[in-house]
Amino acid sequence: MRPFSRFFFPLILGCWILQSCIPDPPSYPYKPAAQIRQEASTLSANLESYIKGWLDGVNPPQIPDSLIPDGVTYARSFMLTHPDSITSNDTWAYRFAKPINTDSIYNSLPDPHVTYLLMGPSLAPFGSKLHVEGEFPHCRFFSLQITPPLSGEEYTYDRAFGSAEVSIADVDIDPFPGHTNPFRIGADRNATDRSYHVTFNLEIGDPVALSGGKYAPPFRYPGNERNGGLLMPQGPWGISGGFNGITPGNGEWSMGALWVRMYAPDGPDPMAGVAAPKVYYELPDGRKYAITADFEAFRQRTEKTVPAQESFTRANNNISPDLGWQKSYGILMNILVGVSQVNGWLQPDSQAKIRAVDLGVTGRSQSAPAPRNYEAHATINNYTSYVGKYVRLDTGMVAVLTGKMPTFPDTRNGLTTMTDAQCRYWSITGYDSDPFFAAPGSAVNSILDDQVKLDDDRNFVLVYSRQQDKPQNALLTNGATWINWGPTMDLGVVIRMVTLGNEWNFPNSPTAPSLPWKTGNLASPDYDSTLINQNWHKGYMGCYLPRMHLMTTQEFEKLGTNLKFN
Repeated sequence: MRPFSRFFFPLILGCWILQSCIPDPPSYPYKPAAQIRQEASTLSANLESYIKGWLDGVNPPQIPDSLIPDGVTYARSFMLTHPDSITSNDTWAYRFAKPINTDSIYNSLPDPHVTYLLMGPSLAPFGSKLHVEGEFPHCRFFSLQITPPLSGEEYTYDRAFGSAEVSIADVDIDPFPGHTNPFRIGADRNATDRSYHVTFNLEIGDPVALSGGKYAPPFRYPGNERNGGLLMPQGPWGISGGFNGITPGNGEWSMGALWVRMYAPDGPDPMAGVAAPKVYYELPDGRKYAITADFEAFRQRTEKTVPAQESFTRANNNISPDLGWQKSYGILMNILVGVSQVNGWLQPDSQAKIRAVDLGVTGRSQSAPAPRNYEAHATINNYTSYVGKYVRLDTGMVAVLTGKMPTFPDTRNGLTTMTDAQCRYWSITGYDSDPFFAAPGSAVNSILDDQVKLDDDRNFVLVYSRQQDKPQNALLTNGATWINWGPTMDLGVVIRMVTLGNEWNFPNSPTAPSLPWKTGNLASPDYDSTLINQNWHKGYMGCYLPRMHLMTTQEFEKLGTNLKFN
């Protein structure tokens, strides 16, 4: 899960909770896919005609509002310009990696160890090429990701609920001749010459067919070209509103998205020692152009921070402390399943309704043909598995997570050449899930793989408490890593694990197809709770999925200095 586009959804969820029901499922499809493709083609052709007129010196640079599709609301005042005249601030909204500070926290489920770039003026006609030029950053992991080609069969409501994006992982990008890709095994991570150029062909059509079948998990194939799109139908909720009318519809269409992600920069620079990539477009006739827009209001929302809230709530009997973990199969699916659990609704009839809502709103389904059945979904990193659980920590209590850490390239501690490992990246973050908070989905605590104390067998003991409840023996010298829980009582704790096919993967990783929708999703009729939903080390991930122990500060201190857990 990622920031920016989900800014309003926890608030939506709060309003919906007041209704105490699962929203009514829209019918699927809301209109024939061929009709959606034709309408998109017309919008695109009109925009392309105007761009050609500007390049010919006939049209002014400001694109008329009549050519901006209904529903494109994240930016306004679109302007045409020459590629050499744009700056990084004309292109990107930023969410920088930074240490947790509970006096100044971001919303919308970021990983504090990751820098995110999202293109602001994401609008261009189909048939154009989107060019991205930059330098490989000095970090653990890097990727680019774009909205898929428009098929008419998938929808993305408000740039958040919807289709898996088309991605390209750092290791698969060919550098300029004579330059180095520092993410390849054995490559010099400190190479000076490290430039790349990636091209996205903006297309209408089936994303899998357009890629020759390569657009599929684990989303790995060589070459610097991918197919994408910068216009998506928002589906029925974009037209009529969602959550039984709680949210108004804002139009049938939405801008696409281009993401850049930089995980665990080597040093303090959140941009990982490089400038933001340059972005421009090319028409089929070879002429190049760029588009800017006013997206300052959106940028300000992404950069806003607030203090973490102090919240003390009553226990929820529908959520047992002994429950294990859940895997993410979609933002909307997560909301529907989570609220059903909180309210004790998760029964076969509600499971079926959840699946119907997800299908009607996004076009996604575990039983649909590819790519509509991919577990990857809009705004998430296609190479990351997200596994989370609800944790309530009362005053005077300690939450202990025990497990085993997969191997990873230790890039922030002087690693000079990239190495193979069981994963590329691992982190665990606690989020405020209160939908009425000023910054819902804010990261209140977080720790990265290389910050965790490990024993000789890579086992760890993570000890969470408030500062005043910290056990005296929760020390690195005793094998424990202490994390300040923060002032909020109830948090959603999320593990991120980045895996990349053969080089950075292992048999117990929670990737597709090992933990597919069919058996891993709580709304599936074939859900298997023994895989990751039990608080034990006997499931699919074994000891690599942490087990939680709740106890008082005094009980933990009685364990002494030789901290061992089952």
